Amino acid sequence: MKVIFLDIDGVLNSFSGLVKRGGQGLIGVFHEHEEILDWVLRLTGAKIVISSSWRKGKTLKEFQFKTFTYRSICKAVIDMTPSLGTGIRGDEIKLWLDKSGYSVEEFVILDDDSDMSSLMDHLVKTKNDHGLTYTEGLKVVEKLIGGEKAFQLVFNSGKVA
Repeated sequence: MKVIFLDIDGVLNSFSGLVKRGGQGLIGVFHEHEEILDWVLRLTGAKIVISSSWRKGKTLKEFQFKTFTYRSICKAVIDMTPSLGTGIRGDEIKLWLDKSGYSVEEFVILDDDSDMSSLMDHLVKTKNDHGLTYTEGLKVVEKLIGGEKAFQLVFNSGKVA
């Protein structure tokens, strides 16, 4: 199984999107970023584990059915990382990988922060002022699928990063 550990703020929303919306705050998931994540999921078949601080106080079902508008994303969400209270997201992801029981062949961390400790090689870092772009989406596909096959999938999808 391929897994994307997903942050929300700075990935599925952004400061530029905030400006477009008249400064209403980073209060939700922005459609333009969700569209790119949907594209990545279609190309890779990856599942999503929520690693965002948004997971605190929410159930898995709330993420699956209330957070996203794209049905493909709702269906892809399978779990949330545990909260260790240390503020080091990489440690929480490592614990999930060690204890989840899922057979993970490849994984990517999609986040705008760098607190990934020993898992930095798996990070695809977004910028909170722009959120997820097709450029980062392509990096996720490359990490999950591999070079030549990723190129063919992206080329055939008709999207240019």
